[in-house]
Amino acid sequence: MILDDAGYGLIERHLLAQLREVGEYARIVLVNGPRQAGKTTLLEQLHAELGGWLRSMDADVERASARADPEGYVMSAPRPTFLDEVQRVGDPLILAIKIVTDRDRRPGQFYLSGSTRFLTVPTISESLAGRIAVLDLWPLSVAERAGVGPQFIERLLDGPQALLAADTAPVTRHEYLQVACTGGFPEVVRRPVGRPRSRWFADYLRTVTQRDVRELKQIEQVERLPRFMRYLAAVTAQELNVAEAARVMGVDAGTIRSDLALFETVYLVHRLPAWSQNLTAKIKKRPKIHVIDSGFAAWLRGQSADSLARPTSEGAGPILETFVVNELMKLRAAADLEVDLYHFRDRDGREIDCILQTPDGRAVGVEVKAATTVNAHDFRHLSLARDRLGNQFVAGVVFYTGSRSLPFGDRLMALPINHLWGGKPVSAL
Repeated sequence: MILDDAGYGLIERHLLAQLREVGEYARIVLVNGPRQAGKTTLLEQLHAELGGWLRSMDADVERASARADPEGYVMSAPRPTFLDEVQRVGDPLILAIKIVTDRDRRPGQFYLSGSTRFLTVPTISESLAGRIAVLDLWPLSVAERAGVGPQFIERLLDGPQALLAADTAPVTRHEYLQVACTGGFPEVVRRPVGRPRSRWFADYLRTVTQRDVRELKQIEQVERLPRFMRYLAAVTAQELNVAEAARVMGVDAGTIRSDLALFETVYLVHRLPAWSQNLTAKIKKRPKIHVIDSGFAAWLRGQSADSLARPTSEGAGPILETFVVNELMKLRAAADLEVDLYHFRDRDGREIDCILQTPDGRAVGVEVKAATTVNAHDFRHLSLARDRLGNQFVAGVVFYTGSRSLPFGDRLMALPINHLWGGKPVSAL
């Protein structure tokens, strides 16, 4: 087993194979994702294979040199060049890399990582078109922790009926809640439940809201940012009502939209866009908000697996929905098949938690239930999608915390959540 500097076994990331592949044709490869998701470790693994030069822009001296003479900095570096947290230097360093790679068009010259979506400035992103490949690295998927490949989405789209016959180990509802409340940040996965994890999440919230956000934009009242993050965790897996958020936070709607955009840029939340294909004439267009990590969301809400397992708890549904949507997002990032994720809701309250759609129009509807049993009523909105979409509708799945894979009619099925990681038990994680 390969060990990291702290003596822990390194988990093989699904994205490593893609990173190797795109480096064969792209001059610049950028790995984007949340802070502490494992980007540095991923670059270190590839650097160990390819050699070259690895530097972090978190180091004061490296950052100062790169800012003072960006072109000289990248010209002096041997190839391949691995630069971690490049957003801390920003556009001048990226433009210097562009200039250098325009002179020398060999692939695989620069491997970069960033904890913000800093390439959203059109002048920068457009100037790098054809030169850069951008990959997203999210916190660990449960499939990665279980040593399972990322093929679930392909199986769901290409042969969903085979999933009904696949063996799955029994997992209790409480075990599912434990996995969801752990989330996927590597350092959290390693720590014991309780105060060690709480301290990590508290430090993470402080670092991202007080440093990373402020490096992007000067905000006078930074104390509102952690409070706004807790508000977003309270509405995870829901559509965000900007007017209501502004009222609760005591700011105007423009401030809410600005703060939300910043939180997306630093990977604290992501928005699941609304989907419509003329299912009804009353489509609601607001996206759903999901905290980027279900464990982080549970901590922000002051919840644990034990508290969520109580019969009176109302938080298990949103946490499990955010968990499943995030797992699908992670699997999508590593899949060979191109697929987009959406949600559906109309003004009559009919909704589908997540819709996966391929460029050729094939669609899979996903609902998430915290219950250990399901019935035909749980499939009513998936049935609507099936009947309206016809042959484009591949499958409708209700993920639940029970233990059996069951058919519920034409292209409809209930699946235990652990299908997302090959049906393995929690003890395999």
